Amino acid sequence: VLPGYGVTLQDGFQDTFTSTATAALEWGAFPYARGVIDNWLRYYVRRNGMITYRAEELAQSGRMLTIFALYVSMTGDAQLLLTHFGKARAHAEWLLYRFNMALDGFDESDPRHGIIAGGDEGDTFVAFYETYGSTPLGHKYSTHANVYRGFEDIGRMWATVGAATGRTDVAAHAHALLDAAPKMRSALQASLNK
Repeated sequence: VLPGYGVTLQDGFQDTFTSTATAALEWGAFPYARGVIDNWLRYYVRRNGMITYRAEELAQSGRMLTIFALYVSMTGDAQLLLTHFGKARAHAEWLLYRFNMALDGFDESDPRHGIIAGGDEGDTFVAFYETYGSTPLGHKYSTHANVYRGFEDIGRMWATVGAATGRTDVAAHAHALLDAAPKMRSALQASLNK
């Protein structure tokens, strides 16, 4: 699949990025993977961490963090991610905000406590937006698991990069993600048990 979905409406489709970048990395096409990741962060991730697309896909958003970490571990090229650190951090912080909303929004006896709410598929945005937000967002284990994994993967990567470069901002961001990851795992396990 090419970086793009063929029509303007589909520009920024999260699945296109995650599938293309993953395939490029797994096939060892590292220059192509670099181009796909650079293009994504440069043109599709906004400064506030949101994606230029018609709707959110939180599972794919969590997967993006893992892809960024995989790229650095497979290529040793941390500079690409450091170049886009502001956007990558904003994207992770947006997901962290969603996790904190799930912690604050539900009592601990509720299975939704700590489980991220939000769309896992861009096409389901219609039900939410056409009811002016009165349709509740779903709490999906697949979404939560991908964000948890993304926090853990990119958190470790940023911790290593922050230590190697002396970047305290990078290290602080790593600490925030690595602090949240075990809480997310615990929330998932508690919810499943309920």
